[in-house]
Amino acid sequence: MTESVPLTDIVHWTTAEVSGDPPKAITQLASLNEATHSQLSVYLSKRWREVASKTHAGAVLVERANITDLPSSTALLIVEDARAAWHHVIRRFAALRTKVTTEQGIRQNAVVHPTANVSPTASIAAYAVIEADTFIGEDVVIESHTVVGQG
Repeated sequence: MTESVPLTDIVHWTTAEVSGDPPKAITQLASLNEATHSQLSVYLSKRWREVASKTHAGAVLVERANITDLPSSTALLIVEDARAAWHHVIRRFAALRTKVTTEQGIRQNAVVHPTANVSPTASIAAYAVIEADTFIGEDVVIESHTVVGQG
């Protein structure tokens, strides 16, 4: 993954209080023992205290009661419920990573009726069929062998 998420977005999603000097953006989510300076991790339990004390994560989601277990060089995103915040961040990252990125426009072998209204930002794959009097909105992706018929 090369795309990053601004830390300000993560703070907004989790309503975290920031302590320390976090990276401006997060590139990935990772475990405490594998995270690097551009990655976000979470500290959920005292049983991970030894691992937490050695983390190299760029930032860590943590509850206030556990902040002293982390290195002073680690940026903290202090939240009320670290588990809930982590789940929320995971869902947001997954949604960002699964966005379909395709070329806009209509492929040569697609069949589009002349009365169909297709946004210029839509992507119509080869062998898709768009029937008469249909509407394809902005950023919509129609995959190959799909038929969009009249409503």
